[in-house]
Amino acid sequence: MYYIVVSYTPQECQRAKVYINGIYRDHQEAVKRQHEICGGNYRLSNLANNSVYGINGVISWMKTVEEGDLNTLDIYAPDTI
Repeated sequence: MYYIVVSYTPQECQRAKVYINGIYRDHQEAVKRQHEICGGNYRLSNLANNSVYGINGVISWMKTVEEGDLNTLDIYAPDTI
């Protein structure tokens, strides 16, 4: 099992640039990375997915994946809870 940390910073009138911030085997390491990219703290989304909102304006989520072929992975959509 791997955890892919993904993020973007919303900007008015511009297309979102989505970044892969890291791939981790350990869930706690992935959460730690989310804290870092979100400015040290974040609040949970209320959208029934695993996205979080950073105090610095960054929106981040994790994709949980198995090792192997990922050609059908939708990196733009957070995992549902």
